[in-house]
Amino acid sequence: MFARGARDGAAERDEGRFWDAVLDWPWWPAVGLVLLVFLVYFPAWQSRFIWDDNLNITQNPDVRGGLGGLLRLWKGDSPDYYPLTWTLFWLEWHIAGNPTTMSATFFHVVNVALHALGALLVWRILVRLEVPMPFVGAALFAVEPVNVASVSWITEGKNTLSLVFAAASMLAFLRARLPVGGAATSRSDSRAVSRATWLVLAVMLYVCALLSKASVVPMVCVLPAILWWKRGRLERADVLALLPFTVLALLASVVAVWFHV
Repeated sequence: MFARGARDGAAERDEGRFWDAVLDWPWWPAVGLVLLVFLVYFPAWQSRFIWDDNLNITQNPDVRGGLGGLLRLWKGDSPDYYPLTWTLFWLEWHIAGNPTTMSATFFHVVNVALHALGALLVWRILVRLEVPMPFVGAALFAVEPVNVASVSWITEGKNTLSLVFAAASMLAFLRARLPVGGAATSRSDSRAVSRATWLVLAVMLYVCALLSKASVVPMVCVLPAILWWKRGRLERADVLALLPFTVLALLASVVAVWFHV
């Protein structure tokens, strides 16, 4: 009885810490950033399929097909090898399309939502790096005109999708190798998720980013540059942590060259 009471009390304390963390999270800035993205890109919702959207999506038999078509996309029966992006197109088609009519609105909304998620992750990365005015930096990224083509052009959804995975991977890697505030924060982080777990998650997310678009390969150079900038040195553990990223980047580069030769 006493043991059960102790367990119930511990569970209540853990639940209390969880909800305290949820309530303490800056929800209003996050909502504001998402609304900003959707407001700025609202005109894109009315856009149609353009250029190679029809070739890659509406007239692509593998995207329009069943599980067999999806399997062929993963096997590499496509001009470029970014199977997660092809999977996104496949899912979007089967959710919003049919053989005779097709609305592009759903595809555009998904792209805008991915860009909003990417902006949120950029914000949290800037916070993690203790960059001044991180929200302003993320907001500027969200409305930067250079992103218009990626967000408004459905085929370029590979950019918004790969950014989400790459930014999430970077954030997980920073939690593993660059705890804010030193050892005290590192111990605090370890109560929820160990640094090794964050590192494994970062590698898995990087794989997803590479499978969305191989252009995220240079992230393997960005990560050590950030560590050097913040610490002024690279530790042996950093080099070991970066090793799987390097191997994956090299493999992705070989695959990308193979598909373009």
